[in-house]
Amino acid sequence: MKSSFAKILSLIVISAIVFSCTKNDIKDKLGLNFVSVNKTTFNTSEFVNFKFNFNHPTSGTANDTLLVKRRFLSCQYINKDSFKYVVPEFYATANTLGTFEFNFQYGAGGSYNGCTNGIVSRTDSLYYTFILIDKQNNRSDSVLSPKIILNK
Repeated sequence: MKSSFAKILSLIVISAIVFSCTKNDIKDKLGLNFVSVNKTTFNTSEFVNFKFNFNHPTSGTANDTLLVKRRFLSCQYINKDSFKYVVPEFYATANTLGTFEFNFQYGAGGSYNGCTNGIVSRTDSLYYTFILIDKQNNRSDSVLSPKIILNK
């Protein structure tokens, strides 16, 4: 009986240590945390709004880029693609948490279309992955969105 109690207690302690050392601790390094998305199913012409928390380890003018990767789950035309979004310049205060929103209109053309070969489109689901890159080419950890459904 004592042996099983010791094993369970050890498992709880190890789990607490592992979960307390999360990848989302963004103090003292370039960091990005996913906060929310306005919804997970979108129709053509609806706005998609991703919200993030971010951190810069140093103060000064920030010229960041957001690397956006899309991984479609069953699109016969494309599987993965990526693009870079230049974040508007701002002044960062070292280790002060900030918020950032990345917005676009689905189906408005360009990089924001869903599963399409340019002529035919179809409903598909996908995951977005985001990475923040600063002017010194430091990268944040990647953050993953929940599954997003883009209706045709």
